[in-house]
Amino acid sequence: MADELARELSRGAQLLIAEAFERRIAKIESIKASLAAAGRLAGADAAELRKAGASLDDMDLRGLNLAGRDLRNIPMRRVRLEGANLNGAILDGADLEGASLRRAECNGASLKRADLRQADLRQTRGTAADLAGAVLDGARLEGARLQGASLLGASARQTAWSGARVAWMNIEAGDFGGSQGWGSTSGHCVGACKGGPGADRPPRPQDPQRTMPAPPPAPAR
Repeated sequence: MADELARELSRGAQLLIAEAFERRIAKIESIKASLAAAGRLAGADAAELRKAGASLDDMDLRGLNLAGRDLRNIPMRRVRLEGANLNGAILDGADLEGASLRRAECNGASLKRADLRQADLRQTRGTAADLAGAVLDGARLEGARLQGASLLGASARQTAWSGARVAWMNIEAGDFGGSQGWGSTSGHCVGACKGGPGADRPPRPQDPQRTMPAPPPAPAR
């Protein structure tokens, strides 16, 4: 009886070890796939990825330098891009639903019509980024720097904005219904939208180019 119990315990232990080994192999394969994807992107052949119908869903691309890369229309759902350099990158129409771009550099990047639903954009730097027509419903933008960015016609319902810098951000014709945290943002947006900052119509920023004051009158002789 004791011998039979020992054999059963041994078989159970072997199964557990085998399952753990399989999970470890799967994790290694996932890391290898992420590294391979990063290598292809770093080689700037994103056009080949699109042609092949490749997907970057769930890839770990943290800290990758993708500045100026053309990543249009590539599926990137739940991709991890924390701290990545996306300055000047083109992500028009990209599917970034649930992606994490926390602390990423996106200055001057183009994300027109991109799907950023439920994305994490906290502390993202996106000065002068173009998000016209993008969908950001449910995204988190706390602490983001979006000075001069364009959200023209964008949908940003149920978004969080606490601490974001939004001076000169264009929100014309956008939908910000149910968004929160506007009271703690810095700078005034430009344009009118549904809900959000358009509800109380913040004043348009003054033109930074001030007229020169009139010269003082000449002293009497």
